[in-house]
Amino acid sequence: GKQAGDLSSMSALGPLAGLLSMAGTSLGGNQSGFFVDLLKSQAFFDTLAVSPIPVSTGGKLVLVRDFVVKKASSEGDRSWKARIALRKMIDVSAQPSGVVVVRVDAKSPVAAAAMANRAVDVIDNLNLRFRREQAASRRKFTQDFLADVEARLSASEDRLQDFLLSNRSLISMRSS
Repeated sequence: GKQAGDLSSMSALGPLAGLLSMAGTSLGGNQSGFFVDLLKSQAFFDTLAVSPIPVSTGGKLVLVRDFVVKKASSEGDRSWKARIALRKMIDVSAQPSGVVVVRVDAKSPVAAAAMANRAVDVIDNLNLRFRREQAASRRKFTQDFLADVEARLSASEDRLQDFLLSNRSLISMRSS
């Protein structure tokens, strides 16, 4: 398990922490819930399923999906069965302190330990990818918003200048 604060800090994101809280995501006590949800996601199980792990001491590496599913009619069927088997094998919980606990039950203790360790690596990678995608989306939104505001400001300035020029003409006509 890792503590929620170990994976990303509030001070590193600065003002983005406020945006996350408005979007329903927090970086404080509820961050462990974010990781629990990630550990129960299809992306997590699919990534874990194609990970090579040792199943015995000094043994060769085997894909997780081949270890948990012995028979399948197709690769799609194997992936689906692996996802179901992994959901049953992996138990995820969050402690009140914010620590996320991952427990893996497998026939081989070496495979269980390898899957648990790989789960932490997969979650770290998914978390980084998720945060990067969120940041890219926010950046694109901000750039588009800025372009829109600049266009509206430019149009308003043009209208103001046109107004002042036409108003100046009227004033000079009255004075003459």
